Amino acid sequence: MRTTRVAPLPLLAALTVVCGDPNDPASRAVAVEILSAPLVALVDDTLALTAQALDADGRVVSDVPFTWSSSDPVVLTVDSAGGRVVGQARGQAFVVVRVPSSAADSVTALIQPRPASLVVAAGNGQQGIMHNPLPLPIELLLTAEDGSGVRGVGLALSVTGGGSTDPFAVTDSAGRARVTWTMGSEGNQSLRAVTQTREALEANAAATSLVPGVWTWVGGDSVPNASGVHGSMGVASDDTWPGGRIRGAHWVGPDGAFWLFGGFGHDGVGDSGWLNDLWRFDGTRWTWIAGSNGSNKAGVYGSKGVPSTGNAPGGRRNAAGWMDDDGTIWIFGGNGFDAALTIPPGPLNDLWRFDGMAWTWMAGDSLVRGPGVFGTRGVANAANTPSARFGAASWTDQDGRHWLVRPWR
Repeated sequence: MRTTRVAPLPLLAALTVVCGDPNDPASRAVAVEILSAPLVALVDDTLALTAQALDADGRVVSDVPFTWSSSDPVVLTVDSAGGRVVGQARGQAFVVVRVPSSAADSVTALIQPRPASLVVAAGNGQQGIMHNPLPLPIELLLTAEDGSGVRGVGLALSVTGGGSTDPFAVTDSAGRARVTWTMGSEGNQSLRAVTQTREALEANAAATSLVPGVWTWVGGDSVPNASGVHGSMGVASDDTWPGGRIRGAHWVGPDGAFWLFGGFGHDGVGDSGWLNDLWRFDGTRWTWIAGSNGSNKAGVYGSKGVPSTGNAPGGRRNAAGWMDDDGTIWIFGGNGFDAALTIPPGPLNDLWRFDGMAWTWMAGDSLVRGPGVFGTRGVANAANTPSARFGAASWTDQDGRHWLVRPWR
């Protein structure tokens, strides 16, 4: 008789363990999800994470206890009950949350060092047309004490003197933020950026808004036959500019910068003649990029198809020049000096490529008056080459192909 009374008790206990109490929220939670995207935080910053529990039908279950943990407490710690994350050291770790059913979810957290410096890395001091964006974006750079970029930090932006920009920007993986700044009315204007951190680091940029349709003297000399001031190669400066010249090749790059190559005019050492210097103007300052600061230089061709810092096109005028979508510069022909410094200078058919570091002789002849090799019309051939010429009309189509139309030969 005693056995009959107690036999059901173990069975009831087993059912309770397997099925749980349907009125207990924790027993109905079969899944959990963190309501946060991957995190980026600074050392010593505290972030509060939230999560929600779900039942078998995907409905939210309230009043479920969560247990939080960190995959690497050296990088970040987390309050086990409250989900408060504190950055400890630079690195990456996972924040994990669990519910009583052992269901879990995790989110990646990237801990960054505290920022120490915010500067305007590029685009400061430009001139733009009123009610239009500046030619180049303002580039801000946020770094830690060791000089590395700090990612994921918000910057509050404001302008004075008119104009507009987005009110907020976030630094990228290199610690940079690029800001498009639209000019206001005519006059001097400024942009202020402040980090949304306890350091409240600040950087300021200046620009000038110009009235459209009005000429503005931007740089260079006000007298003819001025010599160039080359400065240091690759270094932008308010005190450098090309010498006065005619018939140089010129184009505008994808970033809005103006480029100038060669021509006939005044060099940087007090002489004049055929030039082979390459210049970039960013809207504010000139930079001497490549070539000689002298004139009447012979071409240094090297081996065809092989880049070398010792290579350079000879001094020339009336060359065709352009930049492709990759930022590579191309120069074709013109009237000038070949590898032998032939006198007098003559028409050229050499094709050059500049990758930002070195020139490469790509095709054509290394001497003046090279003949054309036309091949079969409409059929590409590595042996084909245009004849020597200068003053060619040239352009790049929407497919990136370059076209050349007959000039003087």
